Amino acid sequence: MNVDNRLCDVCKRRPAVYLRRDSGEKLCVYCLSRSLVKRIRRGISRSIRLRYGALVAVLALKERIVESLVLAEMVSLIEERYGGHVLVLALDHAVSQVMHAKLARRIPLIYLAVKAEEGMKSFSLPGIINSLTPRLRSMGFRIDAILTPLTLNDFFEIQLQSLLANATLAGEVSPLPRVVGQSVIVHPMGNILRQDVYAYAFFKGMLDHLNDALSGIRIVKDKCITPVLKSISADFSEHHPELMFKFVETMASLTLMITNRESTWESQSSSA
Repeated sequence: MNVDNRLCDVCKRRPAVYLRRDSGEKLCVYCLSRSLVKRIRRGISRSIRLRYGALVAVLALKERIVESLVLAEMVSLIEERYGGHVLVLALDHAVSQVMHAKLARRIPLIYLAVKAEEGMKSFSLPGIINSLTPRLRSMGFRIDAILTPLTLNDFFEIQLQSLLANATLAGEVSPLPRVVGQSVIVHPMGNILRQDVYAYAFFKGMLDHLNDALSGIRIVKDKCITPVLKSISADFSEHHPELMFKFVETMASLTLMITNRESTWESQSSSA
């Protein structure tokens, strides 16, 4: 993490503590934080145009607990400036306790219990969203956007797996927004490397005593992505992050083209 006590490439005033791989910039903690806020705000605005005073929910996932914590902190900062409101949705009681204890800003939290038969055997975002959908409809208020803590690394791994083994996976877990009832599922960290998120959490002390807090959480092994693909993802994010951006962007564009074409065919068939 140490960057030889050089000054930050952005502000030119504070000591640089982190080397960002995708840009090559040496950043101080403050500028790293600002850049993450900008990217998350851009990630939201590219997917949905929020009304003034919108209600935004961060989906806290036990498999992505650090990313969930950072996203909640960042979105709270963003919506504070734009008149919006933020809450956290947790499907696991232990996760809700960790989120409540670790968030520096007190953000409202809703715990939505998942029945035993609905429990996920492995991390499955489509399954999680499907279990969440009926609860969203019965809440009695509208959530404009639900933000997931998936990063660029997640989508890179998912799309590699889709190409090599499971062709439907990229369509099920796409970086593109998805409408669920009155809400839109958005992935605002889909353009951010996982190590940037962990670096911010480290420097902000969010990782302190996290293992103790997580002792009651059984993290289910992600059977969807193989260790080999995770290793490839780690290598690319370290040495070729620009290729990850291009790959995910291209795959998302192809998914959108195929989806639009299928919709056109279905509309033509129904009108014939």
